[in-house]
Amino acid sequence: MKMKKIMLLASGIFFALAPLKILAQEDGVNVVGLAPVAEMFNDTLVIKLRGSDKILLIGKDLKQMVKYQKADSMKQLFISDFEKALNNHSINKEVQLVHYFIHGSGKRRIKAENPEYSDNRIDPAYEIKRLDLDLPKYQYIIHDLNSGYEIQIYMNDPDELKAELNSVNLYDAIHFAGNDKKILRRTYKLEMTGENNVYKITGKTHGRQDVLSLGPTLGVGVLGNVIAPVAGADLTLSLTDKYSVGKYKFGLGYEVFPFANNIVSGEVSSLSWVQTINLKFLTNINAGTKDKAYWMGLQGGSMKSSNMISYNNAFEFGILIEGNGAFNYSFDFIRDKEKTLYGLTVKFPF
Repeated sequence: MKMKKIMLLASGIFFALAPLKILAQEDGVNVVGLAPVAEMFNDTLVIKLRGSDKILLIGKDLKQMVKYQKADSMKQLFISDFEKALNNHSINKEVQLVHYFIHGSGKRRIKAENPEYSDNRIDPAYEIKRLDLDLPKYQYIIHDLNSGYEIQIYMNDPDELKAELNSVNLYDAIHFAGNDKKILRRTYKLEMTGENNVYKITGKTHGRQDVLSLGPTLGVGVLGNVIAPVAGADLTLSLTDKYSVGKYKFGLGYEVFPFANNIVSGEVSSLSWVQTINLKFLTNINAGTKDKAYWMGLQGGSMKSSNMISYNNAFEFGILIEGNGAFNYSFDFIRDKEKTLYGLTVKFPF
């Protein structure tokens, strides 16, 4: 009875902490002892202009991005305010980095780096990005603070900025990108070219890498008031999202362990070998973030015993926790024709 109470308490703690962890990630709440606020992924829509000039729309998932309707109005506000800044000489035409902030209240601010500073500054992350995407050196970044989107404009010749921006209808480009829902679901970077506002998709990038693996399992199990070593193997199909982050696991598990049927004066008088076969399903509650995978799921299966009395043809149901520390855990409920037993298994991940 004591072991039963411990298992019920452990399960209760498990279900109590899980929503708190999710809340900490979704709402930006830091809970003591849990993971920090999750760092989310962003998707990118690349619109290629003349030569190597490009416009990058960066923000939420592409499925949401194609619903964004303010890109052209943001672009026009930037053109107007940038020209004013040039005319009153508050900004030099040769600046290589301009940030333009648009607040939800309508307030706007434009900031630029001094050309001498830009020429001497080394930003490794930005240089790698330029090489990967073949980006020109002049960059103009529009920050829509209300929606969280960024419109990044890269130009070879700052004198062509206004003409290039006026030649492209961003709403049409974004709307075209949303025509194929399957591409949006599987892609985190979508590249397209356009001429006279007629567009075509030229590149799709995703990181989905599904894996089928077979690996050993070793651990220690507590079944009722008996402790026993556990050995076996798991066949697992791991599915990832478009960012190569684990999303789901489907598994078939086999385990075997010795079970002492009778213990008299500290000596085992009868020993059974118990085998279990389980189907497993787990989901990563950190999917879609850069945080470490945190797996939670269920398993269910049957048991076979070398002793026809001990848990032969018993049903096993378990709650699984993986990725939270150095060990994997299962909280088990076992039922045969005569009795119910609760168990805890701790495994070493491979």
